[in-house]
Amino acid sequence: MSPAKRWAIAVGGALVVAGAALHLVRLGAPPGATSPVPLRPAENQTGGGRVLVVGLDGADWRFLDPLLAAGKLPNLARAIDHGARGTLRSFVPLLSPLLWTTIATGHAPEDHGVLDFFERAPSGELAMVGSGARQVPAIWNIVSAARQRVGVIGWWASHPAETVEGVIVSNRINDSTFPGRETTDLAGVVAPVGWTSRVEQLRVTTNQVPAERIRALAAVSPEEIAAALAPGAPLENPLRMLVQTVAMSETTTRLAQAAWRELDPRLLMVYYEGTDGIGHLFAPYVMPPVAGAPPAAVARYGRTPEAFYAWIDGQLGELMALLGPADTLLVVSDHGFQWGEGRPPTTESGTLQRNAPLWHALDGVVVVSGAAARREPVDYTQRVPLERATPDRAASEEELAQLRALGYLAGGAGKPSAAGLAEKLTPGALNNLGARRLETGDLAAAEEAFRRAIAAEPEYAGAHRNLANVLLRRGESAPAVAAFREALRLGVSDPERGAVEFALALAEKGEREAAITVVGEQAARRPDSYLLQLNLGTLLAESGRFDGALAAYRRATEIDPQSALAWRNRGLAALRLVQHDEAARAFTRSLALDPDQPDLQRMVRR
Repeated sequence: MSPAKRWAIAVGGALVVAGAALHLVRLGAPPGATSPVPLRPAENQTGGGRVLVVGLDGADWRFLDPLLAAGKLPNLARAIDHGARGTLRSFVPLLSPLLWTTIATGHAPEDHGVLDFFERAPSGELAMVGSGARQVPAIWNIVSAARQRVGVIGWWASHPAETVEGVIVSNRINDSTFPGRETTDLAGVVAPVGWTSRVEQLRVTTNQVPAERIRALAAVSPEEIAAALAPGAPLENPLRMLVQTVAMSETTTRLAQAAWRELDPRLLMVYYEGTDGIGHLFAPYVMPPVAGAPPAAVARYGRTPEAFYAWIDGQLGELMALLGPADTLLVVSDHGFQWGEGRPPTTESGTLQRNAPLWHALDGVVVVSGAAARREPVDYTQRVPLERATPDRAASEEELAQLRALGYLAGGAGKPSAAGLAEKLTPGALNNLGARRLETGDLAAAEEAFRRAIAAEPEYAGAHRNLANVLLRRGESAPAVAAFREALRLGVSDPERGAVEFALALAEKGEREAAITVVGEQAARRPDSYLLQLNLGTLLAESGRFDGALAAYRRATEIDPQSALAWRNRGLAALRLVQHDEAARAFTRSLALDPDQPDLQRMVRR
């Protein structure tokens, strides 16, 4: 492979099709902007190339590069070889509906209006967020308004499908591939409705996925696969979800091929959710597995992510086979994923916590390949009519189970207060709006949004935690600590890491005693936490309380005898207490584990 061009962009660029060229572009101004510029007609409307956009949710170069080097992703490698690869810098909150809508519109979530996985149905029930929540045009609206055909397959928050020049198959198509949902009414899923029968012919349901295909991805038996798909089987079974993911992905490929061949769209946008879901389900078991990963699960699923990505590369290859010499391919992810040392120390799939974002990383991927790709931004402002649809039904049990299994929905979520039922936005949307305001430095607006989220769902641990962060940044340490304790009481995700991070922020504000209290309380509740004991020792040592620091470091070395850092710190604390024998033993042990400590070497020689 020849050296590929490398570059970086930030989320916020949408796409505009102009002949064979693909631009990364910022579309328009926030809603309410004045003096719109008319939409510029597309160049060379009677000819020229087409653009295929392939979204791979959660794709990350840190996982892909070793597979590319091993020759396991030949189609992605070919795309890079004929174009340029880059790093996409995302933004928080790292949640797919928000990010994919930003990619499709060029607007931040607080402007485009898609702020959660859910919105309120007219009945007050939670419904999956849809196209009616979007307040600005998507690129498919703009291209369609320019009288060019478009195709959209499975894009987040695209239901109900909007009327365009071409076809939209909304993300709700995935629901109809689940076990027992094969006869799901596709009303609103397909526009135009005349394409519905074609979608029914092409979709792949879980009972159509060959067992051998799944066995190529995981070390499971045909009997285990059948049991996972049987009526009454747990909806959140990871094997069941693996089969669903394959069915969803193959459906996406088939529909994309049909749309390209039968409609000849100038722009086709195709979204694969499975590249993210496969990580949430099986990343804990990738070698080396996270601490506490069941050996049986590691043996069964440890190779699943690598095998799945190789299979998805085959799907990409089928789409690339459609392209002609004048066409352009864009492969993009919305964020990266934690596959190595950054993985959260848990094997839970998220049935108890909203922990999915902990697995996400800011840096995603982007590849531009083909006839004509240029990267300079182009600004457009335009007025394109939008259809204002309301949710047509509440979220199904299968949809909720999928989000729970992937860690996007807490088991106790969906219990709004009376105030919550009166809110137009869901608690999750309010929390995400607060996160966006916090990201942009608007602390007052962030606090307001988090308090509204808490009023709407009083047991929303994540909103309490975020409120604590806002209060701390405003210098209100006592209320911040109270809000953080409430978050811990309610069951915030990854409480050990959260307590340490919050305590360090307190210490930076000069609130060292409060920091010691926060970590000390959690260490007392979780005496086997190496992370808590190590950081408690450091906070105590920095406060001159070496007796307590030494006790915490001793406990840290008991929990993790292979930690050179814990042994080093134990020796330093013992030395300050004039316990020379213990200090010498600790230093010797630390150097045996990590000889590259010249200062410690000199200390021992003296």
